[in-house]
Amino acid sequence: MGLIIFYKPAQLYRNTIWAFTAFSVFAIGYDTRDSFLHLIPALVCFSIWIGIGLGRLMAGITQRIPQAPYAIGLIFLVFLFVRAGTHWTKVDASHDLRAEQFGEYILAQAPANAIVFAKGDEAIFTIWYFHHALHKRADLAVVVPDLLHFAWYQETLLANYPNLELPGPFPFAETVAVDNPDRPVCYVESTQSTGIDCSPPRTP
Repeated sequence: MGLIIFYKPAQLYRNTIWAFTAFSVFAIGYDTRDSFLHLIPALVCFSIWIGIGLGRLMAGITQRIPQAPYAIGLIFLVFLFVRAGTHWTKVDASHDLRAEQFGEYILAQAPANAIVFAKGDEAIFTIWYFHHALHKRADLAVVVPDLLHFAWYQETLLANYPNLELPGPFPFAETVAVDNPDRPVCYVESTQSTGIDCSPPRTP
């Protein structure tokens, strides 16, 4: 109703319609397991339209029943508090230590100066956090094989690990391992069972 019935030419409508369309098309076209997260801006735009619709409806009701907005507002507040109470345990991640345990285990098991090839968002972002944000295991080189073909990622790797050899212009995990024979190589992926697969350096 806020978008269609109460629509009027205005910057707010132009901006929200553009953002809703752009992010929806991107999320649908991106087509990954978590691409629905890119719909959050579209949801925000949808919420604005809901607010406009409710506001106009409330204005019409107020003309007939002046006290109605207070009663309706109270009902909405109670509804929101009840929903928050019943869903809090489902969204509270403060006791979920899986990522922390995974990161600590991987960094503890990785050999010195190893190249750690990480696959999957869970493994990649966890190890990145421990390695780059917490500055743990500075001797390691954390590499994401799926990003190796991007020039910007190669530049990032060379900036973070100046001693890492990157065969170009389109390196693969295998060629990176071959060009760094003095470094152990590990492969990590977050699955049901946490594990790390490492091989010793090719040269003593």
